[in-house]
Amino acid sequence: MDENNNPYLHYIEDNTNIDIRVKMPSVTPYEDTLKVELSNATPPDMLTTYVSKTFYDLVERGELAPLDELIASYGADLQKYIPEEAWNNVRVNGHIYAIPTLYDVSGDEVIYVRKDWLDNLNLDIPTTIDEIEHVIRAFTRQDPDRNGKEDTYGITWMPHLNYTSPLLGAFGVQFDHWIKIDGQLAYANILPGMKEAVSFLAGLNKEKLVKPFTSFFTTKTAWLHHTIVDNNVGMFSSSWYNRSFIQNLQREKGIEAEWIAIDAPIGRNGERSTRALPLVRGYQLVPKNSANKAEVIKLLNFIAEEGRETLDMGFEHQVWHRQGEEIVYDVNEDKASEYRGIYAVLANVQNREAYEAKFKHDKVKVENLRKAERFAVESAFTSYQTSTMKSQHKQLEQLKAIFDEMISGQASMDEFDRYVNEWKALGGDQITKEVNEWHASNRANKK
Repeated sequence: MDENNNPYLHYIEDNTNIDIRVKMPSVTPYEDTLKVELSNATPPDMLTTYVSKTFYDLVERGELAPLDELIASYGADLQKYIPEEAWNNVRVNGHIYAIPTLYDVSGDEVIYVRKDWLDNLNLDIPTTIDEIEHVIRAFTRQDPDRNGKEDTYGITWMPHLNYTSPLLGAFGVQFDHWIKIDGQLAYANILPGMKEAVSFLAGLNKEKLVKPFTSFFTTKTAWLHHTIVDNNVGMFSSSWYNRSFIQNLQREKGIEAEWIAIDAPIGRNGERSTRALPLVRGYQLVPKNSANKAEVIKLLNFIAEEGRETLDMGFEHQVWHRQGEEIVYDVNEDKASEYRGIYAVLANVQNREAYEAKFKHDKVKVENLRKAERFAVESAFTSYQTSTMKSQHKQLEQLKAIFDEMISGQASMDEFDRYVNEWKALGGDQITKEVNEWHASNRANKK
């Protein structure tokens, strides 16, 4: 079997009377591949991207077909299950240019702590940022693995402030978020709380409590493989579903570690949060020269409703069955048909019951998901980019390098004020004005 020859694709084709051919190019230059595909004399009828910038760039270049009339004619179930807020994310100049696919959950990160190390040092599970700091220091200096060596680190995280969300939340900020203050939206990266958060992280690094990065890993999975698997880190933040992944990798190396997930820590002023996942996960795009625009919408409409249960859960009585009110999975059959997800994700609408049924037997995973969502907050600015954000994007992104430099000690915390001033000089004040104009307009539209 492959993506073009399997029972789930045949199931879709039989029920839609559409002949489908799937092309799965290399992931690494994927966004470049999309541009090449669009330049072909006969482009694909549908393209998938998970990068919002790619979507908006293609709209601006006039490469995509507006879909409003097609959705009205063939997308009743898409309209039924996709909320207006998600449609607003793909509406440009009054027209819809993509079918949005949604996340199943709202939260992602939890903090993982070595419970066996806590027990070895007679430490309680930390609940505040000060207790987190105390545990990090103890994990580094008090030989938590009892091997008689000074070879452990209290914590680690990825470059560019990835996987620091629960720590930042204790200072009332999230990186790149817009926060509502006194009815106005303010950019979190320039707020005093961000300076406090970065100073906190820099202080941990200065005391050598943070495991150094051996390289800038390109993916979060690679980071987990190369940084966490070694038996020398006692705390890190990661996705709620990664606990078993880490423990299994360590067991392969003969390491028995007991990881537990904890709630986001409470800050000194009572703040706590994690970074929420956006509502829209990805975009299904229809090139303007597609010969089968209607069929694309019919396909996605089928996936969103009639085919949803089967593509989400697998074939009933083969992969799963109902036992009273309970959904029971055959784990082996489920794993053997996981490839069905490449079709389900094309028009993913939130089906929480089916989503959680897959791991309902894993009570730890369910509780970790609850922890990830419990304090998840979304940015108050949910549109893509204002005009000044777009024109100044490259310079503003380059400016963020100062955060890694401050945390690593290559730059002093005095550089934070320089960042704020340069951000404003590069259009930050104008961006703030544009964001608040959007906020006022959005608020008026909801009334």
